[in-house]
Amino acid sequence: MKVTLDIDTSSLDAIALLNYIRSLKYVNILEEGTEELTVVQKAAIDKGLKSLEKGALSHDEAMNSARSRFPHLFEKRA
Repeated sequence: MKVTLDIDTSSLDAIALLNYIRSLKYVNILEEGTEELTVVQKAAIDKGLKSLEKGALSHDEAMNSARSRFPHLFEKRA
């Protein structure tokens, strides 16, 4: 079952209620402007996290590799 709520988060009571709802294990909250990840996206993220744990490329090394492989993506546009 899907339920949509419109909560005014300027109220402290509303924020407390929202935090309580978030704490429930059987509730999945999708906030406006966000999307759920696909299985493929989650797998790619997990793969990246495992790679980091193994001590793979640093961020700078990965960026340098990407810049050399895809220079057109890093061109500054006016």
